Amino acid sequence: MKKTDINGIEMKTGDIVEVKNAFFKIDNGIYFIAHTPGDPTWCGNDYSLRKMCKNGKISISSKNIAFWPLSAFTNNREKNRECREWNEANATIEVIFTIDNTAVVEHFRNEANIAKKQYDRDILYYGECSQTDTDKEIYEFYFSLVAEMEPKEQRSTETPGNHTISEDDKLQPETRKDEQPEEKEPAKAEIVERKYYSINEKTAKWAKEINSFSDYKNGEATETYKHYCNKVYDVLDQIREQRPQLAKKAESMTDRYCRKLAEYYNDYYRNEASCPSIMISGGSKFPVNKKNKQNSRRETLNNTWNYLKEYAQKINHLLTQEQPILSGDKDVIEQLEAKINQLEEEHKHKLYCNNYYKKHGTLKGCEGLTEKEIDRLEDFITRNPFFPPFIVCNDTANIRRYKARLDKLRMTKASESKEEITADQEGIELFKVLENTEIMRLQLFFDGKPDERTRNILKKNGFKWAPSHGAWQRQLTDNARYSLKRVKEALTA
Repeated sequence: MKKTDINGIEMKTGDIVEVKNAFFKIDNGIYFIAHTPGDPTWCGNDYSLRKMCKNGKISISSKNIAFWPLSAFTNNREKNRECREWNEANATIEVIFTIDNTAVVEHFRNEANIAKKQYDRDILYYGECSQTDTDKEIYEFYFSLVAEMEPKEQRSTETPGNHTISEDDKLQPETRKDEQPEEKEPAKAEIVERKYYSINEKTAKWAKEINSFSDYKNGEATETYKHYCNKVYDVLDQIREQRPQLAKKAESMTDRYCRKLAEYYNDYYRNEASCPSIMISGGSKFPVNKKNKQNSRRETLNNTWNYLKEYAQKINHLLTQEQPILSGDKDVIEQLEAKINQLEEEHKHKLYCNNYYKKHGTLKGCEGLTEKEIDRLEDFITRNPFFPPFIVCNDTANIRRYKARLDKLRMTKASESKEEITADQEGIELFKVLENTEIMRLQLFFDGKPDERTRNILKKNGFKWAPSHGAWQRQLTDNARYSLKRVKEALTA
């Protein structure tokens, strides 16, 4: 198989090529080489091609994949033979340099990030093995490919895990381009020492030794644990600076995350150390039942890991204000006011961008938008010419909804907590009702544990037992008051 194009230029992964004189007209066009024989992700003997548009975008057509040498897949054997003979004699391929390769670079960057995530996941679950070595080879290949394809003036230093460090970011603040030295401002928030929980290094070492041929590095498990804790602590530092009213809540959530993460890692290493890999111990008298129990436990640990990932995202939502605002929060009024201000600012910015686009026909130069956001929005406009850059039809409705909730909460908070006694027809006290406006809960206090019938009625009407308050409670709303009426009717009947 030829490794060069019609001009003798060697073809390699990432090159943009043009195919001409193919038997089927649909095979003619511009492609980029997605795989070549020898790539760690490719086991074929042909070059894998993906079709491109003339503007440099990757085609999204269902028939955008081809192979070189050109193949024919029809139900007619004679037609296939005729096609192959024609393509061998007439079809040509040529490497071209006139088309922008930005979309191709972005494609391989995404492939690199996907491969890196797969490597991190396999390392976490299985330790170092032949599979993780293959994963590492794949993502290193893609990262090197992106670095080679990207123009030098736009090239950035790629680090595993989808982190990009630009050339300007490498400079010290006082020497960074287009920036003047600024005096350091005093810290806005007090820096609190980060708290970590212990990881059983002995168990982690044993788990590595019986599942991998590579040696265990001292402190490797603790280092991995601290890496994930530090990511959450970095978010906490930003919350202390930008959302000080949420700092206390974020600190409590961060401490809980680090504690639960330590429990997860200790459980994970204990499970991995319970049974060796068959590649290490060999197949003779291998404890199959024990291995099955270990694999079953891995599924449970995987669920715990997914929960921790979601919990870390909740901490990040405190910073971005994407978390639900609970009426029981002590600072719910401040949170709602901040949310309303944020929505109003975003609405004004959307109107400004829409007016800017109507006036200039482009978003380039529009304040408040990055170059990536501008490119993404203009691509959206090209594909959807009847829609404006920003859709603002529901913004005012959301703002009115938040303001109505804020007004109602202020009225409820301004009123004092109400307390009353509920008795049966004979005058015997059943329970005490408290409308606790401080934590926005409707609470029912019983003298002792209610019987099973009473508990079922409470649960049916949405009341839950809160040991911290010693009460059956639910959120203080109009629906809760209606449910209380049904509870009274059921218990006094």
